[in-house]
Amino acid sequence: DVPRFIPFRWSAEEGLYSSKTTWTAFVSLLCALQVIQIIWFGMICRVAWRVLTTDSGASDDRSDEEGDEKED
Repeated sequence: DVPRFIPFRWSAEEGLYSSKTTWTAFVSLLCALQVIQIIWFGMICRVAWRVLTTDSGASDDRSDEEGDEKED
């Protein structure tokens, strides 16, 4: 549907910088972003499920030793 609304023309004078390659790159990056968001959502759901189903609740597994070193 893109060519019906935005013509595939590369014309700097008119401000049109659309081509089949730029459209394909744009859609590919959007798909990659969608995959990253699905993975992120799965990780959030897994942590939420673990918090809800265990008695210990949420725990912070990060180490505190990294930030304790004092630099002179």
